[in-house]
Amino acid sequence: LVIGTAAFGTVTAISTMRTEKKEKVYSAEDMLPQYESQTEAEAIEDLKKYSLTPEITYQYNPDRTENTVIEMQPSAGTQISSIDSVQLTVESSQTVTMPDLTGMTTSQVQSTLQELCKGRYQKEMLTYNYTADDTAKGICYAQSKQGDIQVDDLSNFQTQISWGKESSYQTEMPNLEGMTVDKARKTLQKRGITSKVRVSHRIADDAEKGEVLSQNIPVGKTLNINKEDKVNYNVPTTIEVTISEGPAPTPKPTPVPTKQAMPSPKATKSSKVHSNKHDIKADGYFDD
Repeated sequence: LVIGTAAFGTVTAISTMRTEKKEKVYSAEDMLPQYESQTEAEAIEDLKKYSLTPEITYQYNPDRTENTVIEMQPSAGTQISSIDSVQLTVESSQTVTMPDLTGMTTSQVQSTLQELCKGRYQKEMLTYNYTADDTAKGICYAQSKQGDIQVDDLSNFQTQISWGKESSYQTEMPNLEGMTVDKARKTLQKRGITSKVRVSHRIADDAEKGEVLSQNIPVGKTLNINKEDKVNYNVPTTIEVTISEGPAPTPKPTPVPTKQAMPSPKATKSSKVHSNKHDIKADGYFDD
């Protein structure tokens, strides 16, 4: 009985070892296979042998007929026992993985989307807004979706790029009266007002020549100088100012012509005075 018990116990132990060996699907020396160029489905299925579920990043490639692994991390040949996770980059004609774009500059967002979306990229994917916080101008602060996106849904994808605070684009129309035209232009430019200045002239007795007398935009009017803001930008193309020509010139007195003495008429033969004392009558006869 004792021998039988021992033998039975020995058989039981051997049976348990065999069972454990069947459940063990890889050894400590097993290496990660090469999955690049395999289909996504083939790679996922093979990794199940190692109880590994891959993290997949999709890159859009309209020419792919099947989802295909183009990159893997860690690389093939890495010891399985040292691996916690596997990352696969898969090219797909149907899906793209959108990363976190927040914090990127406008140019970085553009280049990333152009690379990811290829021919599906649209400039409307970047939208611009003012922010109430201190987000710097030109920084992405939100996006409509992150993660896997169906390629057909890319037309609805949008990012939000900051213009900064709206108050940083607001200025008031200055008072230009009394300035020269040159100083008025410089004053406008310092405030970000890029309008052209159109000048008209008027005689003014109480202003020096060249001084601005009036302007067509009211002093203190709030102007939004952000040209990218097609809704609120309200800087006029032209600002009209009237400048002084100075006082009216004093008219010169009109000279009064002087009267000249009329010349005495010259005596004619018929009007000569005769030496005799007789007067000539009209009929040519003399009086006695």
